[in-house]
Amino acid sequence: PHLRKIICTTGLFLGILLLSAVGGYLNRARGGAVHPDGDYWFQHVMSRLMFGLPTAAIVGMCALSWRPFVVVALLTSVSLIIGWGCYFDVTTQQHGWTSRQGVFDWLIGRQEEGWPPVKVMYHNYAGMALRGLAWTAPQGYILYHMGYGWHFSMTGCLMSVPYSFGWFMRSYSWMAAGQPWSETIWGYWIWVVSITSAMAGLLEQLRENSTTGHGRHVPFYLSSFISNRWLAILFEVWNAALTVIFLCSTVFYAMVQQLDVKNKGQTFFGLFFVTVVLLAAQAVVFTSVWLTKRKDIDLTYELRGVAIL
Repeated sequence: PHLRKIICTTGLFLGILLLSAVGGYLNRARGGAVHPDGDYWFQHVMSRLMFGLPTAAIVGMCALSWRPFVVVALLTSVSLIIGWGCYFDVTTQQHGWTSRQGVFDWLIGRQEEGWPPVKVMYHNYAGMALRGLAWTAPQGYILYHMGYGWHFSMTGCLMSVPYSFGWFMRSYSWMAAGQPWSETIWGYWIWVVSITSAMAGLLEQLRENSTTGHGRHVPFYLSSFISNRWLAILFEVWNAALTVIFLCSTVFYAMVQQLDVKNKGQTFFGLFFVTVVLLAAQAVVFTSVWLTKRKDIDLTYELRGVAIL
């Protein structure tokens, strides 16, 4: 039995790693390897759906549920239209400068000409991490309360790391060093975490259902993997802080003067949309907890996974 478990676990692990290569390719295709025919908006929408829909499909299949499919399809596709090109310079090997303001420059400062490479790197590391959280935190927060763990929500803060690795990779005829490799590695990592979280959430729900006898449509409170009450509260506080940051970033970016009006428009819309979704999800959670407490029901795990959907 132990050998069988080792073989099955190893096979599953290798399968996730191999399957995630598709995510790496799709994110590279979205980043410029594939150019859909059409006008500006058609190209940008189709390129985002090129990554968002397959990612949602694989998450939905691994979770055996349509709910995470809807969440991931919508929020991944929309969050991808938020620009992050001004934060690409995440290594000391690059010395680029852009006059374009990033959405988080109100918080981390605006890059100026003449900055030393190390200062530029730290600045853009922070900007890229916040940009990654704008991608993963809103949908990750909802997935967390649907029982699929906190891991995807937090993984966005690592976005700077693969974008750094890409500049140290070799160039090949089919893949150049720098941004192409960075986008491939990041897409690969997103799929690894997404697939793992979906399958772990499914197994946790099946385990709980087998012990309680409930069906899958019963609200699930013990499947978010944060077993400590204070850590669960800390997770809620962390997401509330992110909501404030995103709200301030939305207001800030609305006042930015930028020559590329289309780029600003799509970035503003994407940031505004994911911020509203995160704020609404938190409102649902805290309203549910408040209403439950008014009924004098003892919910030991009230902040560990209120079922949103």
